[in-house]
Amino acid sequence: MAQAIFVPKFGDWDESDPRSGEEYTIIFDKLREERRIEAAKFPPVQLQATKKKDTKKETLKRKVRDLFTYVRRS
Repeated sequence: MAQAIFVPKFGDWDESDPRSGEEYTIIFDKLREERRIEAAKFPPVQLQATKKKDTKKETLKRKVRDLFTYVRRS
């Protein structure tokens, strides 16, 4: 099993030494790769569109609107 990687405390590096951040870059790259690998283990989820259910009032409004549209066309 791979060794666990822990996120270092933010700002816990020597600002006067530019090379002090290299270790953190390696750690963050490993974390990013682990997250990508773990995410790939799960199949993608497809969301289904939900159909709005008409209430009785909305259904009546729609029927009246359709009736008047039909009468106007006739």
